[in-house]
Amino acid sequence: MVFEGSDGAGKSTQIKLLAQKLAAEGRKVVLLREPGGTEPGEEMRHILKHGNYNLSPRAELLLMNASRAQLVDAVILPALARGEDVLLDRFFYSTIAYQGYGRNLPLPTVRSVINAAVGELQPDHVFLLRIPLEVCLERRGGRQGELPNMGKDRFEKEDVEFFTRVEQGYAQIAAADPQHVHVIDATRGPQEVFDEVCKHLLIESIEVEKASSRGQRLCLVTVLSSHMGQRTMRSRLLKEPLPLGMFTQASAPQPVLDALKRVDADSVDV
Repeated sequence: MVFEGSDGAGKSTQIKLLAQKLAAEGRKVVLLREPGGTEPGEEMRHILKHGNYNLSPRAELLLMNASRAQLVDAVILPALARGEDVLLDRFFYSTIAYQGYGRNLPLPTVRSVINAAVGELQPDHVFLLRIPLEVCLERRGGRQGELPNMGKDRFEKEDVEFFTRVEQGYAQIAAADPQHVHVIDATRGPQEVFDEVCKHLLIESIEVEKASSRGQRLCLVTVLSSHMGQRTMRSRLLKEPLPLGMFTQASAPQPVLDALKRVDADSVDV
């Protein structure tokens, strides 16, 4: 699950609240941030945010995704393989918004580099915390006032026009994938925002229960990508009474293969 939005939107607070809730339910939770999350990733984070370098937008894009590739391979995929919940403070949506829209890099180039870094990995839920730009700038200013020794990083030094483009990028991301990207009004208090986060997660559980009451089966299929050594796991409600289980492409029952052909792999669950 990924939390996105501009700095000051409250991502860190919401991630901690969700982690506490999941842990209280007995689930194992991994908390991560981008860029960073690994030893080399944290070094790259320092260069990206606080380095005294005149990085070009293209170099910034590549360095951001080098950190991401290390995080995916070394931390995220192993955690998912162990059945743990992964909560991310930013993921590749930030790159589309900041480097694609903010830095005006060609979006096909941005997406191509992202794909090289993450492979087939896609989040199950994205919570986009939205606040007006002026509120965002005000919150960031207040935070720096509370921590006077914390100077502005490379991104915080950008002008209003840059952040306006970033916000436009987030709006386009949300409009393009409303099924996975949940837009949440973050101008409210932390608990009210968290209640809405939980509501989105609860809706999915309720849909599963409704399907069960109608006699439908929940088909859970794991897709293994042998050349990448990674997996994605999603659930999808199907009207056919399909078997529940894990299959390779070679051993999957024909009804499963037929159903998968009807699934839009770019939009939902495989």
